[in-house]
Amino acid sequence: MIVKDAEAPEYECPQAIISDSYVYCRGSRCMAWRWAVQKRLVVDPADDALANEYYVSEPSTTHGYCGLGGRP
Repeated sequence: MIVKDAEAPEYECPQAIISDSYVYCRGSRCMAWRWAVQKRLVVDPADDALANEYYVSEPSTTHGYCGLGGRP
């Protein structure tokens, strides 16, 4: 599940299964945190361009997910 980095502490950490205490997600402060990938549309108005519209993949600066569970 992709969530905002600021909202991540609302969820329990998967590592909490090992211990008896509640451990909450630390978001981007955790080594298992992975930033989500967002796609941005690029429009090239040049007539000689191979493609006038294409997408570029960029890492998000606000959203991510726990890498322990694999990709969402």
